[in-house]
Amino acid sequence: MTTPERRRRKLSFWFVFTGLAGVLVGILSLGYLSAGLIYDYEDTVSLEQLPDVDVIVCLAGGKGRINSAAELWYRYYEQILGSRVSSNADADTPLSKTPILYLSGLGHKADWNSVAKQINPQVAAVLPKHDVVLESFSGNTDENAQWFAKALRDHGWKKVLLITSTYHMKRARFILEHVLKPYGPIEVETWSVRQDPFAPHKWQKDLQGIQVTLTEFFKWVMYRVFWEPGAP
Repeated sequence: MTTPERRRRKLSFWFVFTGLAGVLVGILSLGYLSAGLIYDYEDTVSLEQLPDVDVIVCLAGGKGRINSAAELWYRYYEQILGSRVSSNADADTPLSKTPILYLSGLGHKADWNSVAKQINPQVAAVLPKHDVVLESFSGNTDENAQWFAKALRDHGWKKVLLITSTYHMKRARFILEHVLKPYGPIEVETWSVRQDPFAPHKWQKDLQGIQVTLTEFFKWVMYRVFWEPGAP
């Protein structure tokens, strides 16, 4: 190979390399400027006025989600117990009226003991095992929704309260609502677990916040553009 040919090849390589690098930088820059959109939503649940739901479904992949879901269940427990006491009604035990607590994506080694260690002891003391579903087969958000859909079909649940992290909620709700469409009108309420640095105006100030938010943003875009729910 002659010297001019080597130079042409090197020049072509650098043109391709710089072009691809420019595209990559452009995509990352656009993602960085737009990633905050995943926080652009409002939860439907207020802790002061809890909605009537059949099941609390917690996507358990993030830190603190399990305990937050259990403590939300405990708020239902306190509210129902308080209403029974104040009305002096001789009704069935209030626990029979609380939502089922469905924990999704726990991992194959999960059992009640390992889950209970992640829950406030005060809550774990009154949370009956038969009101808790431990789902340990799903490994991502799509599978979380598919496995939950099977349980919803079997139990006839119609009102769902979804719990996950703030950065994950927009995509998780989108996936869950689409997977549940074949089962008729299902109400999906949401309550987000809020963690630093995963919040509007905070994620850009932390390396982990940037990494997680950008990753979730690109997943959100891919799901909106290309994803279709599988067969239930």
